[in-house]
Amino acid sequence: MSKLGISEGIVDEQALERVARVLKALSLPFRLRIVCELMIREKTPSELSAILNARPTLVSQQLAILRQQGLIAGHKDGLNVIYRIADQKAVSIINSLCRIYRK
Repeated sequence: MSKLGISEGIVDEQALERVARVLKALSLPFRLRIVCELMIREKTPSELSAILNARPTLVSQQLAILRQQGLIAGHKDGLNVIYRIADQKAVSIINSLCRIYRK
């Protein structure tokens, strides 16, 4: 059986649905850039906004989508929310795709 749950022609529909949701969440280059920044270290929305040269509202909207899909998580530190990667499988996916397409 493969890691996707595919065995002898039998497909694990739930696994495929999760894969599709993760890929959809990562399908926008801007969201992918956010995740890549968080792979380096935890950051606040304002840090991400400055690094990505983007409006804070845009960053917040995209963080919400990534959080809803379970790819990132945030914790409060005073008045700030600090975001981090919550799904290490997503990191593996991104690293694998970057290695493949970098060549």
